[in-house]
Amino acid sequence: MKRKILIFILITPIIMLSQNWKLIGLEKERVNAIAVNPVDNSIIYAGSMSSFSDGIYGKLVKSTDAGITWDTLLYNVSVQEISIQPQKTSFMYVALASTNFTRPGILKSTNSGESWVWADSGISLNYETSVGTVVPQPDSIDVAYAGTGGLFGGYVYKTVNGGAYWKKYPAEVMCCQFEDIFFDPLEHSTIYIGSGKLYRSTDHGYNWNVIDDWTAEAGGVKLAIDNSNILYAGLPGYRLLKSFDRGENWFFADSGIVRNNYWDVLISPINNKHIFTVTSGGVFQTKNSAIFWESINSGFPVGTYFRTIAITPTANHLYCGTDKGIYKLDLLTAIEPLNHNQPKEIILHQNYPNPFNPSTKINYSVEGKRYKIRISAYNVLGQEVTVLVNKEHDPGDYETTFDGNNLPGGLYIIKLQYGDYIKTIKSLLIK
Repeated sequence: MKRKILIFILITPIIMLSQNWKLIGLEKERVNAIAVNPVDNSIIYAGSMSSFSDGIYGKLVKSTDAGITWDTLLYNVSVQEISIQPQKTSFMYVALASTNFTRPGILKSTNSGESWVWADSGISLNYETSVGTVVPQPDSIDVAYAGTGGLFGGYVYKTVNGGAYWKKYPAEVMCCQFEDIFFDPLEHSTIYIGSGKLYRSTDHGYNWNVIDDWTAEAGGVKLAIDNSNILYAGLPGYRLLKSFDRGENWFFADSGIVRNNYWDVLISPINNKHIFTVTSGGVFQTKNSAIFWESINSGFPVGTYFRTIAITPTANHLYCGTDKGIYKLDLLTAIEPLNHNQPKEIILHQNYPNPFNPSTKINYSVEGKRYKIRISAYNVLGQEVTVLVNKEHDPGDYETTFDGNNLPGGLYIIKLQYGDYIKTIKSLLIK
């Protein structure tokens, strides 16, 4: 397939305050995966890799106090990914890699990690084949997708019974592995999977099409989806790309990044212009939708090997997994507002009722002068699920309704934006 990549460069200044990462656990462990509970910022899971040559036994740990203390849930494992079901957060999968003394596969917990069972029946595994990713469908506790890979390639699998059995689907990758699985935020029948190629299915995974082939440049693709049209793709060994049309055309979007291997890309749950990535050169962020990136690496020891990042649902903390442990950054104090003269004439009230089912009212007030206001809702993956308001407002009191009938239960961030200014509230849909 002929690819169309356009060059798009614009440098915009970003004002930053001093930022310092702090080590909070798993010192000297090779932290390879982190997951934050979608409805509770204080609950964090982290997984590390085993290494036969270094005599390191990987583990899965859990913190219920935002990283102050940790409990070990699994030992002698090599954790590739930790996935929490957004609709029922006690339901989890862990993808495991193969090493000299650890078994590859998928483990499942239905009680927030207190106990685990193997849940990989139907998946072809051996000492050269690992499970690279496993992701539950956001609106179903029964459906999940997994990708395998290794020296001899891998496949995509799907379960419709909560991991009891997995069926292999046509998408196949040779000599590498599927790195990432993402659902379209509005249509969960559309799924993207990244390896050396970018695959898309529009029928719940039954059929897959290659929409871009980057095999020559990269062995694995890390994905982030802003909404149904905007995609970001981090290519190990190559570049960070952005598409405005579901992958048909791509722009280079990595100005300011020390490029090499891209390990993770994620979007803030409350501000889709605020994006983070971690590469072999460190952690970077942009406040302007990937026009320009800024390094945020203060506090890491020299020679740190970076591997993964995760953000809390309220975007107040960022976590980074490294070969020296898990680190935490306070985002609320790390970033200076773009304008200190933020208008005080806009008031966003807490929605009522909250929690709610199936709908809730959101009241807001405009004083002083006319403003153009946009109000939208985001899920815990940072994906915009609906636009509630987008118009000019004269001074006055206003009300809008957030209808959750067609959305899965869980935490949603309501974002009010006017110009560069953003105000947010949290809203919990119960189903």
